[in-house]
Amino acid sequence: MLLMLFERKQWSFPFTAIICILSVAVGAASAQAPTSGYNTRWRNSDGSTKLAMEFGGGIDSAIGPTRRSQERGWNFQMGSGYNFNRRFGLLVEYHFDHSNIPQGFLSASYPVNYFSYYPTGPLNGPLNGNTHLWSITAEPIFHYFSTERFGGYVIGGGGFYRKLTTINSSLDSFTCRQYVAPCLASPGTQFADNDWGLNIGTGFARRISDTSNAKFFIEARYVWVDSRPHSDYTGYLAANSRIGYIPLTGGLRW
Repeated sequence: MLLMLFERKQWSFPFTAIICILSVAVGAASAQAPTSGYNTRWRNSDGSTKLAMEFGGGIDSAIGPTRRSQERGWNFQMGSGYNFNRRFGLLVEYHFDHSNIPQGFLSASYPVNYFSYYPTGPLNGPLNGNTHLWSITAEPIFHYFSTERFGGYVIGGGGFYRKLTTINSSLDSFTCRQYVAPCLASPGTQFADNDWGLNIGTGFARRISDTSNAKFFIEARYVWVDSRPHSDYTGYLAANSRIGYIPLTGGLRW
């Protein structure tokens, strides 16, 4: 067709060159676009898979007042859901976080009537503890950038969070000086709190290979859990205070 246009001199050379460039560009774009026309049990009409899955883990960093009572920890997450198209999906996630209670926070707490037993001065008691946080949340995900190999997305949602704080001590009780309140503790003492929370973040993904739907991903989120102190709660008060932290997670997503 282009040769015929040259021979008949119906088009000047600049216009013919523009047509050639556009033809190559459209052809390249068509080669990179997802195959359309599926709309089957496992694929959407734009070629994206309907089933979404993820698996990963990483590290947590407490922020704000939470840094007083939680150290840096680690996390694990897994989830599955549905992709409505190549841009938008919905996941149901299970998330687990583990962090230790700072030793400095606990070493500043001494048993009730401690100085009557140790008049020469305070000693560091055998105190240690950790916080476990489980959650089940609904997470809409939007892919704002996507190529054959790379992609970017935003993700966020909320749901149910359960926090379990464990304090190990050979002491019957100790004083939380940060809260100026008595706390009761014995070996294996646990404080549980059920709350709701929110999270939001962004991430990037890279396709493993041209023949695989699996992608490596790395993401960061901000998580906020609405743990509220109860007026009749006489245990370890930090166990049910509001918390905020940032999990940095990497893994695989399909």
